[in-house]
Amino acid sequence: MRPLLTVALLCLLFVGRESLAQAAPNVVRPLQEIGVFRVSAMWRVSNGELIPSAIEPYDYRVLSNGERIELELVDGDSKRISFAVYRAGTRMIVEDGLDGIATAEALLASSKDDGTLRQVVLTPKMLRITRMPVNSMDIIVIEAHKVPAKNKNTPSS
Repeated sequence: MRPLLTVALLCLLFVGRESLAQAAPNVVRPLQEIGVFRVSAMWRVSNGELIPSAIEPYDYRVLSNGERIELELVDGDSKRISFAVYRAGTRMIVEDGLDGIATAEALLASSKDDGTLRQVVLTPKMLRITRMPVNSMDIIVIEAHKVPAKNKNTPSS
């Protein structure tokens, strides 16, 4: 009799989880600020050649809820660029130095606006945006690194 009771309880728990999972897609999780990332490098890939481009550094505020990533310029208009996350928890190589290879978990996201495909790789310390314009054979790669948060307890001079 006990095994039958255990099976019945497990079935009830399973059915309860199913109904909770069906209700969950309607819940929109709020965006949380990940941090500010400073764009410091840009390259163009053309005919298999990596060509560095000179840029003035600028900052993106990065927000995410695990389902999408949004970027907005810190000193610009409040328009946000949104990317749908298609893979979370991927391990990425972030350093290959004297101490060996270091990895970090990353979110991978993409968007397609006006025919331009954009892909984002976001780790705790780095943001990389790859743009593939529709009418060009070139690929644009932008890299940004997280700006340390200012300590609010530090007196200003």
